[in-house]
Amino acid sequence: MIGRRPLLKAAVLPFLGKSFAATAKDVVYVAGSGVAAYRFEPGKALLERIGVVDETPAALFLATNRTANVLYVANAGSSNSIGAFSSNPKTGDLKLRKRVSVGGPSPCHFSVHPGGRWLAVANYGDGSVAILPIDAAGAVAAAATVVRTSTPKSRAHAAVFSPDGGFLLVADIAADRIYVYRFDPANGALTAHTPAFTAVKAGSGVRHLAFLPGGKVLYAVHEDESIVTAFHYDAAAATLEPFQTVSTIPAAFKGENAPAEIAANAAGSRLYVSNRGHNSIAIFAVDPGGSLSLVTLVPTRGAEPRHFTFDPTGEYLLVANQESGDIAAFHVDAATGALSDLCRVRDAGAPSCLAFAPSRS
Repeated sequence: MIGRRPLLKAAVLPFLGKSFAATAKDVVYVAGSGVAAYRFEPGKALLERIGVVDETPAALFLATNRTANVLYVANAGSSNSIGAFSSNPKTGDLKLRKRVSVGGPSPCHFSVHPGGRWLAVANYGDGSVAILPIDAAGAVAAAATVVRTSTPKSRAHAAVFSPDGGFLLVADIAADRIYVYRFDPANGALTAHTPAFTAVKAGSGVRHLAFLPGGKVLYAVHEDESIVTAFHYDAAAATLEPFQTVSTIPAAFKGENAPAEIAANAAGSRLYVSNRGHNSIAIFAVDPGGSLSLVTLVPTRGAEPRHFTFDPTGEYLLVANQESGDIAAFHVDAATGALSDLCRVRDAGAPSCLAFAPSRS
């Protein structure tokens, strides 16, 4: 997180101004001090660094647009921008299509609209949210809309579209609120919904949001209290009703902890949460109604797991251990959701986010 927890400085990596030879099942991009590319061959238990493919500093968050074969990169610092890059799945090379301002400081999270033509960006620095148009080729344009809440203390940490694309939900980690905006896909306009927000537990630090497949349940992870809140989501009214809160760490754990990432598997049968401090991935079973029960906690084999992502098949999960500067890969059991060690790469700088290439080699 920007602000509350100091960012760890990544090692300065050399920019290699050439194509990188890579024959891989998948290319994985890693944000940190610039964006580095890695090749991932799970059949060989191999995760290998290719090189730095974008040297722009302070890369914080990544996401892909598979329809347009584009990688989006959020850069904080002096640029406060989103860059759209064409991705070469064979070499890992990135080619900048366009970079635009996000209309606010410290962009830390964004999501692509289900229709693929809009990008919603959460700006941590002032709590604003920007909507950027995406053209048919996947490039971004200047913000069509920028909204700011009236809350004096506001820090947007996640912006997530509803599954039907009609609403945008924003986690405000400082105001202890999940804001809801009505979204117009015709022009990118955001208008405050009624009710405008759902309040969460004061001081809990709501950070990231994840819908369960099917769109009827939303999960929120709270970094200051190591909890997940489950909400029933009414798609027609765009309202949230909390029905469960669970801890992400064992009751006996007394050290500091700050959960970071949250995601459900494609089947909607398991929910995963990363624990920074306990340094684990919490795995929850999801019952048919969306209620959670903790199955196990798997060590990430490194410190401060800020982000994780599934590969396109859902068979593997990669974790960015920011403080220890490594990336760990796990196999995901299709039946149980359990994680087993596969491989690890060290000396990855201070990785903050991971994204698989939009297409495969």
